[in-house]
Amino acid sequence: RRHFGDRNGVAVSLGNLGWTMLERGEGRRAATFFYEALPLHLEAGNRRGLAGCLTGLAKLSADQGRPDVAARLLGTADSLDRTDGAVRTPARQRRHEQVVADVAAAMTGEAFAAAWAAGQALPHEQAVSEASALADEIAGRSSRAPIDLSARRAERESRYAGLE
Repeated sequence: RRHFGDRNGVAVSLGNLGWTMLERGEGRRAATFFYEALPLHLEAGNRRGLAGCLTGLAKLSADQGRPDVAARLLGTADSLDRTDGAVRTPARQRRHEQVVADVAAAMTGEAFAAAWAAGQALPHEQAVSEASALADEIAGRSSRAPIDLSARRAERESRYAGLE
């Protein structure tokens, strides 16, 4: 897909690989795939893909003992799915519900509701920046600093320049 310049297809493939690694218990590798997929989904306007990556990162965040961050990501993912009007596949719905249940069980109802609402109100580009920083941290590459999406976009454009 990269060879043909299909950035949306690359993003979908990377997100799917992230979930595959997550299901295999390879969180660091999953985070790396989600990190790569997020800005591509954002550029393509693929809200469903963004929501899927955010849900995966929410699971990783909860697994690392940060349910507040996970609930915020889930709120953003829900907002993306609702604005898109897309219906989740049954498998994706079950996966989403399981992550939501796990995160909600790790928090008080009030804390979960507040974090969820904060995530729903978050601008999508800011959510992607924060999620990218989280993915980068989980993958073991950096601290919690926000990611400069314009720098990442320029890096990708130079990498893909010869493919178009």
